[in-house]
Amino acid sequence: MNKSLVAKIRRKQGLTQEQLADKCNLSVRTIQRLEVGKDTSIKTLNIVANAFNVPISDLFEQIDEKEKREDIMNITNEQIQQSRNRENVQSLFKRLTIFTFIILMLVLGNFIEQQNGFSQTLETIVWGLGWIIGFTVIKFVRNIWLEPYLDRKYPLTKGMDVMKLKK
Repeated sequence: MNKSLVAKIRRKQGLTQEQLADKCNLSVRTIQRLEVGKDTSIKTLNIVANAFNVPISDLFEQIDEKEKREDIMNITNEQIQQSRNRENVQSLFKRLTIFTFIILMLVLGNFIEQQNGFSQTLETIVWGLGWIIGFTVIKFVRNIWLEPYLDRKYPLTKGMDVMKLKK
């Protein structure tokens, strides 16, 4: 039997077994089995670890089987590497999109400044709204395109807040 810390982590995060099961899209019975240290798939362990934002190895105090322990440590190391890679891609995307958007808005603002009359006032209002719309579009693209892409590229970090992962 493996010495599971799932119940301890779950309680620390203020979750019931039912809430954790819902968060992971698993059955309550699966959560109960995990909490008593019964064997389960690496995929299930990954789902629960991601829900807690911890590496898979943090779900156990002790793993009796040497082979299982080695598998979990290998997966944990891969999970941590994938989270670092994912975080780097997210950071690069954020920097590039914001930098590009700000440059675009500054160029547009310079163009508007050269206009005269009523047209300039209307364009200034549109320019101000453009900031709100632009940042909303960037967030939309990140949620609709980037995050699903990263989930496919780094599957061990799917559903995980990599910024909070204990390293």
